[in-house]
Amino acid sequence: EEASDVYFELKTSGTKGDVELGSGYVPLADVLHRGADFVDERIEITGDAQSASPIAAHLTVSVMALDALKLTQGQGRAPAGPKIDLRISELRFAPAAFSALE
Repeated sequence: EEASDVYFELKTSGTKGDVELGSGYVPLADVLHRGADFVDERIEITGDAQSASPIAAHLTVSVMALDALKLTQGQGRAPAGPKIDLRISELRFAPAAFSALE
């Protein structure tokens, strides 16, 4: 994980207060190195070491940042639209993630 990554945290609130179910990230360096945006990529939301399962959920995301990243490298021109666009299209929980809610 780097400071330039896009982070996702999955949390819930209950009688015991806020509980983090897991986290995941998209490395922006990978977008630049492969020369393509992440479009409908499935990432793992992983829980902590005490969780029942290492994977709490899968998240399908799109991170359109290639044009903005090229600008930071002195390549390309400024995009006409948003410099970074983020979309979340699907969240699928692992069955073990629900044990954290109890």
